Amino acid sequence: MIRRMTVEDVPRALEMAAIAYPKRRIAQGEDWMRWAVGHPDRLCLIGDEALGVASIVTRYGYERRSQLDLLANLNPRSFDPVRMLRAMIEWARLRQAVGVFKIDSDTGVDFGPFVRRLGGRAVTNKRYEVLL
Repeated sequence: MIRRMTVEDVPRALEMAAIAYPKRRIAQGEDWMRWAVGHPDRLCLIGDEALGVASIVTRYGYERRSQLDLLANLNPRSFDPVRMLRAMIEWARLRQAVGVFKIDSDTGVDFGPFVRRLGGRAVTNKRYEVLL
């Protein structure tokens, strides 16, 4: 069952994220996760084997854009991530976000199968990086 995350869920959420992304320093995100759970422009969802966080950011003082911030799944056979993405997209629509719901990854995860299931499309942009 998928539901909105509460502050009490944060330890379990961090544990799940650490399992899903073992090379990331997930424990350092505890303050952010606690903040996100209570923020009106964040949707934090949790299930038995998955968690997800979406956000709406206001750009230029007026344009509300939505995106996936985090999606972690411990069971590759689970449909919870797709259900979470559907809920996030609907949440963004209801909050009057414009344009697209952005789904990308800085962890190497290929979201293609999820996006196709949701009726989305792949977008290819030139991406540039400067090492810090």
